[in-house]
Amino acid sequence: MPTEEQQHLDEQIKNISARLRTGGADDLLAAIEDAWSLALKSNDRAGLARLRWLHACYFFLRADYHQAIQLAEESRQLFGVVDLPIELARCLNTIASCHLSLDDLPRALQFFLESRELATRFRQTNPALADALVSSLLNNIALVYDSLGDAEKALELFGENLERKREAGDSTGTLFALNNIGLLHAQLGDHSSAARYHHQALELAQETENQGAIADTLNNLANCLKNGEKEYEKALLQYQQALQIYQEVGDQRGVAAATINIGDVMVLLGRKNEAMEHWERGLAMTTAPHLAGYHTTALMSLAGYQRDDVGEYELAISLLQKALTTVADRDLLRRADIHRELAEAYRLAEQFQPAFHHLSEHYALKDQAASERSTMRIKTMMLQFDTEQARKEAEIAHLRNVELAHANAELQQANERLVGLNYEKNEFLGITAHDLKNPIAAIRGFAGLLRDRTMANDPTFVAELATDILQTADRMFETITNLLDINRLEEGQMQMRTTAVDVAGIIERVARPYLDRASQKGQTLVIQPAERAIRVMADANLLVQALDNLLSNAIKFSPRGKQITLRAAVVGNKARIEVQDQGPGLTAKDRQRLFGKFARLSARPTAGEHSTGLGLSIVQRLMELMRGSVWCQSEPGNGALFVLELPTAAYDFNLADREGPLTLLG
Repeated sequence: MPTEEQQHLDEQIKNISARLRTGGADDLLAAIEDAWSLALKSNDRAGLARLRWLHACYFFLRADYHQAIQLAEESRQLFGVVDLPIELARCLNTIASCHLSLDDLPRALQFFLESRELATRFRQTNPALADALVSSLLNNIALVYDSLGDAEKALELFGENLERKREAGDSTGTLFALNNIGLLHAQLGDHSSAARYHHQALELAQETENQGAIADTLNNLANCLKNGEKEYEKALLQYQQALQIYQEVGDQRGVAAATINIGDVMVLLGRKNEAMEHWERGLAMTTAPHLAGYHTTALMSLAGYQRDDVGEYELAISLLQKALTTVADRDLLRRADIHRELAEAYRLAEQFQPAFHHLSEHYALKDQAASERSTMRIKTMMLQFDTEQARKEAEIAHLRNVELAHANAELQQANERLVGLNYEKNEFLGITAHDLKNPIAAIRGFAGLLRDRTMANDPTFVAELATDILQTADRMFETITNLLDINRLEEGQMQMRTTAVDVAGIIERVARPYLDRASQKGQTLVIQPAERAIRVMADANLLVQALDNLLSNAIKFSPRGKQITLRAAVVGNKARIEVQDQGPGLTAKDRQRLFGKFARLSARPTAGEHSTGLGLSIVQRLMELMRGSVWCQSEPGNGALFVLELPTAAYDFNLADREGPLTLLG
């Protein structure tokens, strides 16, 4: 029987949890700390684990996701020593939600899947909590697919979640599911379908007298009226109703959103002074860090009004510059939008150089966002593949104890699923190579600037544009080449012709084109000749491609003024080609994932060069194809040594058969 002290602690934890569900309060940290002290005093490990998780939830609600992850990881460790698997699954769900909010979609999906597997496996220990969690996870996984641009999969999961909530008689969960489906339809531009789901949610919220949900749904319906049907008066009325409820329940986020939305619809109604008042009011009430997104929105609304309605371009520029400082570096698309608005403001102010700069930044950020999104899609697909493979291996272990015929049938089905997933993964890699809308849009934008006669008459400006167009085209070409190469390698379509190849000739062929690049960065590129001539059994073109990737990386990741060295030697019956740089070196974590596809390492290009993260993966595949190998020796701060190793040819030839030693000085 629990002691009086334990009962008191349980009551405190329930109270904290209930207050968090309603948005929490500023004094909640003190309550958590008091309960923590009591749990320590009574050595209640389960209570400590729950409190750390609630502490993480507190920071999650305030958008401090890094702090929330740290606390949730501590909770995860504490749950590891108590037998509460469903609550551990809830903790994993919180960690995943933080990663989702930080836009780290592959890691988010990984933790969501771990949480679902745990909740499903141990459902019988707490069926009600497990079922509620699995339903919540369906919603969260749908959000991942929505962020990845897979609206069809997201709708499927939202729909499954809605069915579960209805079957369980969970009215609160049902109305939130309805709102989520409505929001996704609105995002897809189908405002009539969105409104239909929001109306269902509103009816349910009113039946259950859930004031917060009523306000949220009214706000969503007003968005449909404003953006879809263009019925601004009706939209204004619903925004005002939502605002009143948000004020009554003390929802800061809702008050801010509704206030800014009212300003947006008032300007559409021609009530510009009132619109200004609401935006300024929204600006004043969103200074807290967890309301930064609304603060940015208010600044952009004010800037748009000053630029387009008042003609105060300098004030608009000042507001947009301030908005730029409020957006996190990782929010690439929001930053791209602000740069686009700045470009337009500078253009209207006839300040063409800064207009060009911000337009370039806009396209560069859109390009980067598209590239990162494609990388995340591929990583997510590979994670699904790995998860399915692990599940198949677990099935095989289980099937060893059943009838052989049944085991073979199950194994065949699992293998077919794996083949299908692998085909989808490779197909996606091929499709991604053609997903280059943003670089093309950038080139079109630059071309549009060239059509402006004022700009076209400035030779310096035209030269800068030409340089940007060439650099954008080079990035496109590199991306396409790498993606198609990795696709051909994975599908076994890379053609190879093995002959006896002169290593010195390969090194000279690869090194010469990099003279200008090294010189531009103030680097020295040195070739150290071998003691004797070396031939290897390889495909000359594939060996050139592998060495070219290593040399390109060495220059790309080395600072100005450093030396890059190429050399060759024979060790036993193997030949080695080495690329030594004086860059930042690699951490132990970097070395573990060095040759993985789309690997993002701690080092970054030193002059803003483009990197797809595929180069070293391609090098490794090429060397395997030629029965060779590649490895790296590196420590942080001491540069990196990359080594290509291949079997030597059965015969050698005279040093006189080739040119003398080559040294390229940057």
